[in-house]
Amino acid sequence: GAAMIPVDQTIYGGEAGNCLAACIASLLHLEIEAVPNVCEGGEGWFERLSTWLLPRGLVPLCFKGPPLPQLGAALCIVSGASPRGDFLHATVWRGDALVHDPHFSRDGIGEVADTLYLIPLDPYQETR
Repeated sequence: GAAMIPVDQTIYGGEAGNCLAACIASLLHLEIEAVPNVCEGGEGWFERLSTWLLPRGLVPLCFKGPPLPQLGAALCIVSGASPRGDFLHATVWRGDALVHDPHFSRDGIGEVADTLYLIPLDPYQETR
């Protein structure tokens, strides 16, 4: 559905933190323990995320910059400068507005780095 159920991160600090996993859990209505911390280990996170999403009928679409205005109020994950250090922090947005920061501070992010959408692999599958 279009709803988002806020899930908070449980691991903090740079690449080891699970803010992205918390955002994915929020969008997919899962417990944080059900989503792997794909950012742990740095490089290769996108491939690890793609591999995890594929059996769930989803593909990640990630690009530099803020959410696309053409997609209106679509839910997405926006990463940007963390107020807590020199690393990125992931948050959930609806369109161009922050709706959930999984960090307990709720401080949000600084300058936007990139946007990630979770796209249904075959949105027409059920109509065939």
